[in-house]
Amino acid sequence: MKKLFTLFVIVVLTISVFAQSPQKMSYQAVVRNASGVLVKSNPVGMKISILQGSATGTAVYIETQTPTTNENGLVTLAIGGGTPITGTFAGINWSTDIYFIKTETDPTGGTSYTITGTNQILSVPYALYSKIAGNGPLWSQSNSNIYFNSGNVGIGISDPIYNLDVRGSNSDADGVIQLGNSDLSHRMILFGGRQNDPNPFISWKQGDPLRFATDEGGWSEKMRITSDGLVGIGTVAPTSMLDVKGEINVNSNKIVNVATPVNSQDAANKAYVDNLLSIIQTIQTGVRDVDSNTYKVILMGTQFWMAENLKTTRYGNGDLIGTTTPATRNISGDTSPMYQWAYGGNESNAATYGRLYTWYAITDSRNICPTGWHVPTGDEWRTLIMYLKGLDVAAGKLKETGTTHWTSPNTGATNETGFTALPGGYRNPSGTFSLIGDSGFLWTTTEYGATNAYSYYMSYSSNDLGVIHESKKSGYSVRCLKD
Repeated sequence: MKKLFTLFVIVVLTISVFAQSPQKMSYQAVVRNASGVLVKSNPVGMKISILQGSATGTAVYIETQTPTTNENGLVTLAIGGGTPITGTFAGINWSTDIYFIKTETDPTGGTSYTITGTNQILSVPYALYSKIAGNGPLWSQSNSNIYFNSGNVGIGISDPIYNLDVRGSNSDADGVIQLGNSDLSHRMILFGGRQNDPNPFISWKQGDPLRFATDEGGWSEKMRITSDGLVGIGTVAPTSMLDVKGEINVNSNKIVNVATPVNSQDAANKAYVDNLLSIIQTIQTGVRDVDSNTYKVILMGTQFWMAENLKTTRYGNGDLIGTTTPATRNISGDTSPMYQWAYGGNESNAATYGRLYTWYAITDSRNICPTGWHVPTGDEWRTLIMYLKGLDVAAGKLKETGTTHWTSPNTGATNETGFTALPGGYRNPSGTFSLIGDSGFLWTTTEYGATNAYSYYMSYSSNDLGVIHESKKSGYSVRCLKD
């Protein structure tokens, strides 16, 4: 006898909707000859037997067919549609026993069957079973869908009154539908109401809201979603997208992880509101120095700046900042001069433009600025410049408008920041005062070598903010920055 080759079998249900039509099962197999070569696009002879009880049981139905394989050696046929030899396919009582399919194949297309295989039918199709068990099939198939023709399905009840009727084990037990994976680590449980209870725990029907309830202390609705998408918690009549009646407790009444508000109706946490109040209070009250001079304050980006030039004559601890007599005295030979002047020695200039200070005075540890404020570094000035979108437009945004204090034409001045920069001029270490009305110079604490330091300047004829490094003994204006 030639060597037998096992066939790979796929059995799927194929039935007719009408109970009296012949029922069939699809069958597929790959056919190879004795050499193991696929039999492609060729008729093959097949004998199919349905065996009852075991792989060697009684054949309750036998038929023959001569299908043709496809180019992959696959043969497809409908069992029950061949030439009957023994019994009828429709007469098989699928409900009484287990069944096996035995196939015998002649790869040459004849009846000399040399390939044999037997496989158990592991699941009898519903339609085939129901044809024997009842008055016609209750279950039907439409393409890949299977559906119940009529009647109700009961779980926990023998006379169901709904399409799917799930009941508990006694009159005080809830019916439960549970959906989950094999170990129930992921699942959803839907509770119905108690038997004959008109108020289920989860309910919905067309035109009604989706309702969620509990029965602690008696049935009570806790939440609903209306047909137009409004969500009510603690209320059965929500009037907004989320309507909550009662206290909201988040982490013991603390609201956390609320982002900085961006849109007009965004929520804000307490820290944001407290910071905003602090900003408002700082801007409203300004800042006072040790000489009781009060300065306006503005916020630019994340920085609070004085909106006026510093006027103080003393350090924060009350010590006087030195001066020279006369104001034009040459200080070039001083080793570390800590001085301040009114421009040209005229105190009325100090009232308008602030005072001029040497770098040594503005970097003294006694702090020339009010408590909580300091003279900005070069990096802090660069932060401001980035906020203003560049050096080439910064001066115009900072300069006071008009020509009351600035020489005409005061190019580009908009003062849109409220910084109100003024042209206080400067003092040369030799004692010469220059450029009041034309330019304003503002110190940074950043050094350029042992004898020079950086400052920023603005001119009446330009929109640019310039940066220079000059002698630490020069007299320049100061704007303080909040710590």
